[in-house]
Amino acid sequence: METPESLNQMKQELKKEIMDEILDILRDELEENFREDFIHRVQQAELRVKEGNVSKYTMEEFRRTFS
Repeated sequence: METPESLNQMKQELKKEIMDEILDILRDELEENFREDFIHRVQQAELRVKEGNVSKYTMEEFRRTFS
């Protein structure tokens, strides 16, 4: 019969394997589906910054908006 410690260790190893698989799947999906769109959005944001079309926040406004 398995000891509780060895069962817990097996559970932890299984959880780690599952999480690793999930992370691999997510990485593949991100690379395949979002890469071009993400790069395009970053390029558009950089262009807006160069043109001076940026939002300006005080620190407090930034915290309220994005926290």
